[in-house]
Amino acid sequence: MANLNEVSIVLKYLADVFVTREGEKITVDKAKAYHRVLQDIPRLQLVDTATAWVSSEKWFPKPAELLELSKKFSKPFGDPTTESAWWFAFAHGYESTDDFTDEDVKKIYAAADVAMVEAIK
Repeated sequence: MANLNEVSIVLKYLADVFVTREGEKITVDKAKAYHRVLQDIPRLQLVDTATAWVSSEKWFPKPAELLELSKKFSKPFGDPTTESAWWFAFAHGYESTDDFTDEDVKKIYAAADVAMVEAIK
């Protein structure tokens, strides 16, 4: 389920796409309001929702609009390392997991709470 920081990252992505009024920013209070509505959505489902939104709409979404659209992207939970890797890619602006550094991979495994096996030399 998406925490406040994860919702904020998705809101920043949306704000970067939709130019809002000059000087308008995603405030902490606005992020908290969106989080209250979106907190039960898994973070990758929220990424899929935001990506679909920017592909089809011309305005910054209201929380209820994201909540409604997110229902189309519900999926079963998968491997925690894969989920952690795709979230890391989105949150850090990577286009592909091929762009990860060794340090990135260590962070991903740590975030997924999975022990990393060292390569055999």
